[in-house]
Amino acid sequence: MTSATQISNQLVSVVIPAYNAERWIKEALSSVLSQTYRDLKIIVIDDGCTDGTANVFRVGYIPIGAHSALYLESSEVLSRSE
Repeated sequence: MTSATQISNQLVSVVIPAYNAERWIKEALSSVLSQTYRDLKIIVIDDGCTDGTANVFRVGYIPIGAHSALYLESSEVLSRSE
């Protein structure tokens, strides 16, 4: 059985797929950041967005030092998995 201490020391990855999600990405990120569990890695995967989704993420929406965050384009995901 896993103890509460063991669970609280585990990194949880949250993957957010995004395609022209400029209108919703801030809300999605807010939802993740508002969780009480703090040991998070946030991964946003851009599936060819042509709107400002990347700008919302890159202008510092994720507080520095609060979480590990990564923004990848879908082509980067494919190349990393090979």
